Amino acid sequence: MKEQIRITVQPAKKIQRAHDLLLQLTLDQMLGEELAPKVILALDVLCWVLCHDHNPSFQDKLNGLEQALKDAGFELVDGHELTRPKGPEEAKEAKEAKETEEASS
Repeated sequence: MKEQIRITVQPAKKIQRAHDLLLQLTLDQMLGEELAPKVILALDVLCWVLCHDHNPSFQDKLNGLEQALKDAGFELVDGHELTRPKGPEEAKEAKEAKETEEASS
């Protein structure tokens, strides 16, 4: 029997409030050089969670990460578990099998 994943999420108003606070800090340039990139990354994630079409930054980074993992032979199973290849040959075989499968579809 598959294990069910239970996800708890903050209320939408709380997520929006965090987004707005980080956005205001960023716009007002109230962050130091060390903190600014971290806050901007957090803001990008919140924009993604809130489905803001104007900011695809986090989605683009996520897509790139997923593609790099696939190219290295990793696979996300059941939406949350990352399987690792046994070696470079297996990674190459997994990539070739995936390309063959996609080409035949």
